[in-house]
Amino acid sequence: MCEQRIPQNAALYQTIVDTVDTGRDVRFTTMRGEAFTNDAGTLVLHVFAHGAYHRGQIAQNIRRVGGDVADSDYFVFKMNR
Repeated sequence: MCEQRIPQNAALYQTIVDTVDTGRDVRFTTMRGEAFTNDAGTLVLHVFAHGAYHRGQIAQNIRRVGGDVADSDYFVFKMNR
């Protein structure tokens, strides 16, 4: 299931990188209900960084049960495209 989504996710990330006006302000509300405005570049960076955080959590849980963890490093991703 996950392997089938890799090409789709890669294409969507590339679309974001290619088309987002990183200097544009974006208004948003956090899950706590707090309103903020930030530039799109900062938000895109957050999405990538937060994804790494969750990949680390997943890897930790897989290792905990004795599984092998795939390399999810961004540079490895770029080299294998």
